Amino acid sequence: MTYLVTYANGKETSTKKIKEDIIEEATDEIIRYGGISEGTTFTGKLTTYGGDCSGCGGTSSSGVKLSASTGVNNSNSPYLTYNGTKYYCLAADRSIPFGTIIKITNHNLNTDSTIYGIVVDRGGAITGSHIDIFNGSESGKTYFSGGTSNNTSYEVISVGSGNANFWR
Repeated sequence: MTYLVTYANGKETSTKKIKEDIIEEATDEIIRYGGISEGTTFTGKLTTYGGDCSGCGGTSSSGVKLSASTGVNNSNSPYLTYNGTKYYCLAADRSIPFGTIIKITNHNLNTDSTIYGIVVDRGGAITGSHIDIFNGSESGKTYFSGGTSNNTSYEVISVGSGNANFWR
């Protein structure tokens, strides 16, 4: 749009639209899912959960088996191997698509200071910047120690497709 703006003594006195060109017609198209993109950083709460948690059925929302006794997909570990790399399994808000890879730092878990997780699950209490990391069992076998951290740093490394079957 092109406007003719009139000023008198340095103050705007009138505005008139004189031309309007449509460069490209508007379309109803989803350009990006959710409010995140590669490189997005945020600070939030990190908690742990087990395959035997109250309300858990032993399978993530994307179909990954999260067993209290045998780990992720019966691997005896907390990792999901995806495209040749091992990732911790994460439950995240619905605004973060399945398959999104997240770098996690400033946590209080007894693991490496920088860890990487992949979103495979949701949870009723997992909203906003709260992320839950699979740790085996709620009361028995766990893969690492440590608990809730309220100032964990997150960075989105790559945005997943959102497809629940991404890992198969």
